[in-house]
Amino acid sequence: MEKSTYLLYGTEKDRKSQFSVLMGVGDAITTLSDVAKSYGVEFSEEVINRLQRELDEHIQKMKKG
Repeated sequence: MEKSTYLLYGTEKDRKSQFSVLMGVGDAITTLSDVAKSYGVEFSEEVINRLQRELDEHIQKMKKG
């Protein structure tokens, strides 16, 4: 089964939007895992969870200003 993934680089405006950061970087984390699996490499759940946690921490910092 063939898959396509589209990722967009964030613009200066996107960097200020919590939603854009969350969705853009979240999609990139998911894509990283999916592409690795397609090559027979499977990152541990710990690695993926760590990336997601760091993203969540970044979003929390954005909320605080």
